[in-house]
Amino acid sequence: MQTERSFVGRGKTLQRFLSTVAHPPSVLLLSGEAGSGKTRLIDEWRRRATGPVLVAACPPIRPPLPLAAVTGLLLAAGPHLGPAGSLNPLLGALRPLLPELADRLPDALPAPADPAGERHRTLRAIRALLASLGPVTLVVEDLQWIDAESRDLLSLLLAAPLPEAALVLSYRPEELAVPGLPLGGSTAYAPGLRTDALSLEPLPPDEVRVLIRQARRQEPPAEFTARLTAATGGVPRVIEDVLDQLRVLGDDTDGFGGARFAPPARLRELTTARVAALSAEGRRVAEAAAVLDEPAAEEQLCEVSGLDLADGRHALMEVLAGAVLSETADGRYGYRIPLAARAVYDNLPGPWRRELHARAAHTLAHATAGAPLARLAHHHRRSGRHEAWMRHAETAAERYIAEGDNEAAIAQLEDVLADQTVPRDVRTRLTIRLAQTAEVGRRSDQTVALLRRILADDRLPLAARGELRLKLGLVLMNQAGEYVEGAGEVEQAVEELHERPALAARAMAVLSWPVLHGFSFAEHLSWLERAEAAADACDDAAIKMAVLANRATLLMNLGDAAAWTAAQRMSAVGDSTLAIRQQVARGLQNLADATMLLGRHRAAEDYLRQATELAEQVGASVTQTTARCTRLRLDWAMGRWPGLADRAAEFTGPDGPTTEVEGHLVVGQLAMARGDWEAAEQSLHAAGLSAPQTSTVPVVAAAAGAYLRVLTARGQLDEAVVVARQALARVRAKNVWNWAAELAPYAVQVLAQSGALEEAGQVAEEFAEGMRGLESPLAEAALELSRAHLCAAEGRPAEAAVHFAAAAKGFEAQPRPYEAAQAEEGRARCELLLRPGDPDALAVLAAAGGVYTGLGAGWDAARCQHTLREHGVVPRGGRPGYGGGLTPREREVARLAAQGRTNREIAQMLFLSPRTVEQHVARSLHKLGVHSRAELAGVELDLPG
Repeated sequence: MQTERSFVGRGKTLQRFLSTVAHPPSVLLLSGEAGSGKTRLIDEWRRRATGPVLVAACPPIRPPLPLAAVTGLLLAAGPHLGPAGSLNPLLGALRPLLPELADRLPDALPAPADPAGERHRTLRAIRALLASLGPVTLVVEDLQWIDAESRDLLSLLLAAPLPEAALVLSYRPEELAVPGLPLGGSTAYAPGLRTDALSLEPLPPDEVRVLIRQARRQEPPAEFTARLTAATGGVPRVIEDVLDQLRVLGDDTDGFGGARFAPPARLRELTTARVAALSAEGRRVAEAAAVLDEPAAEEQLCEVSGLDLADGRHALMEVLAGAVLSETADGRYGYRIPLAARAVYDNLPGPWRRELHARAAHTLAHATAGAPLARLAHHHRRSGRHEAWMRHAETAAERYIAEGDNEAAIAQLEDVLADQTVPRDVRTRLTIRLAQTAEVGRRSDQTVALLRRILADDRLPLAARGELRLKLGLVLMNQAGEYVEGAGEVEQAVEELHERPALAARAMAVLSWPVLHGFSFAEHLSWLERAEAAADACDDAAIKMAVLANRATLLMNLGDAAAWTAAQRMSAVGDSTLAIRQQVARGLQNLADATMLLGRHRAAEDYLRQATELAEQVGASVTQTTARCTRLRLDWAMGRWPGLADRAAEFTGPDGPTTEVEGHLVVGQLAMARGDWEAAEQSLHAAGLSAPQTSTVPVVAAAAGAYLRVLTARGQLDEAVVVARQALARVRAKNVWNWAAELAPYAVQVLAQSGALEEAGQVAEEFAEGMRGLESPLAEAALELSRAHLCAAEGRPAEAAVHFAAAAKGFEAQPRPYEAAQAEEGRARCELLLRPGDPDALAVLAAAGGVYTGLGAGWDAARCQHTLREHGVVPRGGRPGYGGGLTPREREVARLAAQGRTNREIAQMLFLSPRTVEQHVARSLHKLGVHSRAELAGVELDLPG
């Protein structure tokens, strides 16, 4: 049977389990800490077991009940016993022990003369009963609580095993009476007994992600997975309890919020019971470790707990033996599950807790390895020493900034500024420092709220207000994706910064950023010219570099050849200040994005490499994050799709809308290529189609192009025409036609198919005119594809084939294999119209289908296969063998079925008949060992992309 959630991870462990148990006589010793998944593993094995399985658990009762575990096994054996007359008469000795089975056992035997004889006869009778069952597996769980009599029976079965029996014995190693001895002493194993020992380790983050996905029915953000893995120590039961707790408490709408995890009830009770069993000195060590909240040296634990070294060492040994703390690889001691430390901490009385924090601050301040300023700040605050807290927190933030760790610096500054008791002068100073740091850090809603609260103070000097408003605008645009609102703040900041020309130049340079909505190219150019004039009038080299980077970006997005000269000047800066290098890193990343949109992918990769390396050196987190987004789009364009869906999904949550739109775009494009219309529509709308002001113009244009293909495939041509006209209007308003490369071909196709041939032709010519004199291989290939679609719709297949061929050549040179395959498919279809059944055209179509298949574009591949079948072309060489695994088609059908698609919907997506889909679903269920479509949702199908 299965537990309430599907089995996650432990694949190799399960295979060893199966191998050992399948060859009796054998014994498998299964160890793992509380909640590690021992019972889950046993349940998963039982789903696959074919013979009788008897399971008993040792109850946690002290003193143990005699023969408790054995009685459980024997009662489970009842249904498998033969008629009483056929059983060994010795089994009658078990009647007093098993009154529930009295009618199944032989007659009672006379009482032995002495207790030792009775014990001996009872053990023989139990062994005889188990031997009568034939092939059987005996499972005894929680061996750490086993009673002495049951232990004796297991020792007997190990020394004299039943030929057809396998033993599975599970236990918590941290709670054994004698460490390392599951049965409490030395055990004699029979020579022919097959033995194996498995230890369940914590789940790694990738398996925690699967567990979360099953519980939430959606992909979790990487940040949430990392936090949950760290807080729970990767223990499956604790993970599931925390997820259930978040759901019940309504942590937020999707369970992926930033709330701090609380110890679940089971963990809290287990930890509290273990601490309560300690001596007074042991409890002091456990409480000191909870306050330190990180692994600590023996001497530190002694000092914080107030014990001398000898007493502290004795107490630490007790705490370790009681499974409260564990030792790390480097010889330090702490709670293996951080949430367990929280459970102990929450029980500390206030005065004692503050005293422990004061001792911890004193101990860490005198550490030989140097004072950890952030931890010092934390302990000073918790001990009530607020001046020391603010001093250490500010110092820690400055150290983090110097080391390039802006995220940690932002966290420290936000933590101080969130306290309303901080003096005004300190608050103003730290707010400005926060704003400066946040510009190159990741998104923080708390940072935005703090900046707005400070700006609302009328007593703030005008120059400081302008600086803070500029930083707020940058955070809103770069980290929160609020482009319109952010640009409004920056534009207002220009007026407030008239006394600070360098910062005013920076604000003007920001407004020249070409992807912003609400500005035309002419307006961007005007802001850039004003920024250059202001930068020339000041001596700030970092501002000059910011302006130069924006000039190179603006020109590169247009495809203006002058961009390369500006880019060369920017990247040749050499050694310089941190601020200058941060601007260079930002500029290189923007150039990577712009050259990718031009179809100059090799240049994009080079800029991306330089930007990533430099951003890492200077701690520019925003640049690092946006570089990863550019990498997603570049990998999509260049056909590097394996694993891309998972990587893109990581950007659809915690990193904010700026990264969300990029992640959603790639997820939507991949879903479109698979033929998953619902998922594609959802992701493409999230990429900016529903709210363009929260995205960028080129991202929205690309999303619109993909969505047009979805609508066309669904037959929603009227809606597609509306979407095409809206998307084209946004490009016209911006007048950067290079960004129409991923939109124009599909807009022309939709308009032409709807009968608006004249409008389609005008769009193609407008696209051509917009790119005249500019350099963009992607736009040039897209223009050929647009003209090909127009000619095809006008009934000119020969001309269309020429344009399709030119488009394919252009896309291949970049390279963009997916679009190249589309162009080759279009050429083949035109040539088949001219010469039905032409072998060369069919070969081109088959090659395009092969490219689609290799990419994982199931919908496109199915479309090509459907056309080939119509022309009598069938695959040669027979069907490849897949053993007991799913074929690629079965995997694709199973994935869609797991999403709740009907057979008819799947058939439409994959160009199959509903009957064929039904057969694929049935075979998939059988091969995967599940019984319904609902169970498919919890199965890893290992699909490409």
